[in-house]
Amino acid sequence: MIIVPRLRIAPLWLRVILLMASAALLIGLVGLGTAAIGGRFELTENGRQLVVPLALSLLGLLSWVLALPRLGLKTGRVVASKAVNGLIALCGSLFAMFACEELVTAFDDAGLVALLDVPLMLVAVLSIVLGAWCAVAGTGNLLRSNHGVPR
Repeated sequence: MIIVPRLRIAPLWLRVILLMASAALLIGLVGLGTAAIGGRFELTENGRQLVVPLALSLLGLLSWVLALPRLGLKTGRVVASKAVNGLIALCGSLFAMFACEELVTAFDDAGLVALLDVPLMLVAVLSIVLGAWCAVAGTGNLLRSNHGVPR
């Protein structure tokens, strides 16, 4: 069974979310790989260099978990439990909040010059959008499961 044609009939917003989730997952895994190769796994000195790739990888995976049931694939639908949906919503809101704080701090320190820091902007935008997606979709799934509404 080919999954690719199903993605073509998915709504545009879902395709954008899946593209951003894939980018976040790829950036996170590349960041973890470079940290492993460079031997920077000391959390005391450069903890941020590990936290950001881990957070992006987690956001990418959580976004895929929330988006897969919306694709309508008939192969092994995985439906998350109430606790998992609640944790995903909480993680998404926390990641989006921390990304907003990082962005505000960057603008406070450097002003509009912070817009020229492409990696910071990419990570911040991915984290804010995917964090908001996880928070909204996880909360929606949680509310639907409480009221017995089918997905």
